[in-house]
Amino acid sequence: MFISSFTEALFLYFIDKLNGERSIYAIYHLLKGKKSSQTIQDAHLFGVKKLFGTYSPITREQLEQCVSASIKHKCLIETNKENHFLLTEKGRQESRKYLSIHPLPIDLDGWGFQNNAAVFWGRLTLLLQSLSHIINDENYFYPIQRNAGIQNWVKRFFQLHPLNRSEMGQSYYDELVRLLEKKSSVERDVFVMRLTGSHRIGSTFKQISEAAKIDEVYVRFLFLGMLHYMIREITVNREDYPYLYAVVKDLPPNGDRPLTESARLTLTYIEAGKQLKEVAAIRRLKVNTIEDHIVEIVLAKPDFSITSFVSETTEDEIMETAKKLKTRQLKIIKNQLANEDVTFFQIRLVLARAGGDA
Repeated sequence: MFISSFTEALFLYFIDKLNGERSIYAIYHLLKGKKSSQTIQDAHLFGVKKLFGTYSPITREQLEQCVSASIKHKCLIETNKENHFLLTEKGRQESRKYLSIHPLPIDLDGWGFQNNAAVFWGRLTLLLQSLSHIINDENYFYPIQRNAGIQNWVKRFFQLHPLNRSEMGQSYYDELVRLLEKKSSVERDVFVMRLTGSHRIGSTFKQISEAAKIDEVYVRFLFLGMLHYMIREITVNREDYPYLYAVVKDLPPNGDRPLTESARLTLTYIEAGKQLKEVAAIRRLKVNTIEDHIVEIVLAKPDFSITSFVSETTEDEIMETAKKLKTRQLKIIKNQLANEDVTFFQIRLVLARAGGDA
């Protein structure tokens, strides 16, 4: 097996998903969680929402190194477009083999929890660190979280919950144990090793990687998967985790999907009954830009109706053609449609509504 790192396996996984229809830099933007219309659309259309914004440290150089290594080992073939590649059968087998040993965390949901995971972790780790020091009569310590918003939240929390700190600490311990016991030993270890208390500083991803002899990037994904799992489990079963629920209850709901500010403004005009050309004129933007916003809105809001833009008959025709051709490339789909009046915008809308199922 030529794959030497989780990053390489992840790269080939993306290449397989994109199927030559996007450049390698689309992978860069997806892992970064770029809130652009194109990247948000790609997350849905290619079925990679769970990986959206899950590895912000990724660099372009890392992707280019993955390309070189994959071509060298005959796992990639170039297309006629610059920086567009297809996975060979060998590459597919190698990627699946590696990911069968180091699978993507089942609870990973970058699209749903990208914004909340860091806030949840910041609050929780500083809260537990504070409790640990208070219980041990250590009133002065260096806070593990320097973010002012996180620090202020923890201060307010203690003001609003004037309970016995030892009892509070025990309650958090009990709830965390119940949560962690449902996960694998390696996932539990990664999470616990990250925690900071009065007598220990939480380990870095590199330190955990060296101690556990696990790929450092994979450690990051295991940890992130744990955070996503915990937020979901705490929210769904809030009665079982009252103390932990207090940490997440004011976070935006999972249904509040990423949406660019410009698209949000367009949505307000559409909801007010304005037509696309009217919105474009009011906002002094091109109609194509407003169409981009509509596609983004469809992806973010499953209940947003597209019937005013495309008929059900046309929608069915587009879906059948896309499935038959096994592609999301607009031009290829359009050229195969019997109805020549169907626009690229309508095709994009239908694919957006279908998400990763087209």
